[in-house]
Amino acid sequence: MRNLTFILISLLLFTSCKKDLHSLSGDTAMQLDKTTAYLKSQLSAADFSSLDFAKPDLTILDSGQILLWRVPFAGKSIATDFVLVQAGADGVCTAGRIIHLENGLGNGFVYNDSVSIQSLGRQSILQSGIENGFITALHPSVIRQVSVNSLVSVDVVPASAGADVLPEVVIVGYINSTGTPPTLASYMSLLTLMASSPNGGSGATGVGGSGGGGGSGSAPGTTTSPVGGGSVNIYTPLAPNGGGSATLSPSLLTKPIEVEAEYTTNEPAIDITAYFKCFDNVPSAGATFTIKLCADLPVNSNPAYVTLGSSSGHAFITLTKTNGSLSVTQSYGFYPTQSISLLNPFGNVIGGIKDNGGHEINASIVMTINESQFTSIKTNSIAWSTKSYSLAGYNCTNYALNVFNSMNSIPLVIDPLTVYLPNSGNTYNPGAPPQTVNIPDSPQALFVKLQRLKSSGSSAAGNITIDQTHNTISPISYGPCY
Repeated sequence: MRNLTFILISLLLFTSCKKDLHSLSGDTAMQLDKTTAYLKSQLSAADFSSLDFAKPDLTILDSGQILLWRVPFAGKSIATDFVLVQAGADGVCTAGRIIHLENGLGNGFVYNDSVSIQSLGRQSILQSGIENGFITALHPSVIRQVSVNSLVSVDVVPASAGADVLPEVVIVGYINSTGTPPTLASYMSLLTLMASSPNGGSGATGVGGSGGGGGSGSAPGTTTSPVGGGSVNIYTPLAPNGGGSATLSPSLLTKPIEVEAEYTTNEPAIDITAYFKCFDNVPSAGATFTIKLCADLPVNSNPAYVTLGSSSGHAFITLTKTNGSLSVTQSYGFYPTQSISLLNPFGNVIGGIKDNGGHEINASIVMTINESQFTSIKTNSIAWSTKSYSLAGYNCTNYALNVFNSMNSIPLVIDPLTVYLPNSGNTYNPGAPPQTVNIPDSPQALFVKLQRLKSSGSSAAGNITIDQTHNTISPISYGPCY
């Protein structure tokens, strides 16, 4: 359900862990002292005297093995002008950069801007535009193929460049409990900024893993690669206090988020009829059948997170038929097969089925069914695969949930999501209240429903699995039969 990205960015409950300077631990205070001393030895006297050490920001990665300090320049926003320093767990600094972002708040739903990266001695390392969150100098073969006027260009890079490349900047938002219009916030992969160098090499030590955004080769912002494919990247809010002004509160300890790419976005659609034909290879007499409804979150730590430049989650079906030593499993889900118009994001587009074998699962519910129910699932899976895709009308979760419920006497019902559309782009009436759209079914709401059923000890709890790591994936599909 990747195309919910454009709409659901307003659903993020924006939370950060923040601490004033005086409340930081003694170790952290000493590490800041080391950072200050390091900057004094590396910067010019003028640059050092221009820093505002009363308002630093600290992001801790890799279980405390990597510290990323940001120190703003006095009178400027930490979202646009800051010194970035990487240190180890002992606080010893290993590298630093001077960063300038032309507009640290982004432009509405997408981040189109420019970035300048210099060494602490003011030697130029990188100057580049930022298009749809991608630092163009780090993706020279990709950005030329990205169209600004289609949702695909916002969601992913073209298939020829690899579907698991994440942008350096993502946009998220939040809605508070009073229902006021949502506020957008920009998140950036700080490790990518640190690793940028003139020759494309790494200027800093990254966190383990491969794939993801940030230049060629290994991705310094990647924490791990989901076993099913794709990648994850770590992002830090550019303006941790949410405002981006020069009046940020004293020293912040910021909680980063991991964002996961939807790695099946650019895969071709499959022939679902050919996939069901393979089940004929297993004799029906005496066979057992199971169906599993699966939900995958884009940010595993929180089902409310949705980000621009990556997946917004997915829901799909895994179906298995077994008889003795013979068994066939197929995993499949519903996707748009063409770009959704930014001018009409709720319009219908052509839908289709894609193979979800090896896809990450964060929540699932499994049921044993009989042959008659299996036949019903087959009929409905094929019939509904030809429906048009619509964000608010019929998306991946609608399809998977409808297929699952088609053999249930008591259907599984999930809560709708209310989507707020900010009016940041409404130049004719910027003061107008945000429009709202209800999306009946979504991967996030499905995850929350299954999580609640599991924790409540319902009769279905034993059939529900919750795993917010990247360790659970669907079985590899058997494939088509002709």
